[in-house]
Amino acid sequence: MTGIFDGLAKLANDKLKLGNKPTSMSVSLKSNGKRKFLKDIEKKKPELGSLIDQYTPFINSIYQLREEVVHRTMLPDVRITTPNWKVNSIEIDEDFVGHLSHYPNKVPEYDLISEWGSFQYYEIHCLEPYRFAKTSTRMLIQFIDKYLELLDFKEQADHFTQNFEKLNLGF
Repeated sequence: MTGIFDGLAKLANDKLKLGNKPTSMSVSLKSNGKRKFLKDIEKKKPELGSLIDQYTPFINSIYQLREEVVHRTMLPDVRITTPNWKVNSIEIDEDFVGHLSHYPNKVPEYDLISEWGSFQYYEIHCLEPYRFAKTSTRMLIQFIDKYLELLDFKEQADHFTQNFEKLNLGF
């Protein structure tokens, strides 16, 4: 997913003629204390800047997972087995929990795990990967649709969403 975010950033850089070097790490949707690139977007296309701000916790959560998996240590896994319940999950930190708190994250009736796959097991914050992947993919599609529409790629955005639903890629 981070590659998609990076591609969208480069698309905006080109479409809005922001002048940032496309190979530069500074062309990214990842918010590291309001990068120049994101400020440039806000000046040139405020509604796109607002959309990115709205999705910043989601974008940062994806980058955080990537950093943990690719560059550091693997995320600690938590396997819970009781007579009535089995779940494989990964341990997440308070920062990640904070990212998820920006979005609706209700727990369905008769369940212990939220729509985003988060739950707490004693003192440990956990994430069930399948539910997280399912919900984050849906959110990513919504973000891409709005993003492309704001960059005047409405037809591509509609085509992308229709194929996503038609091919049942929403799991």
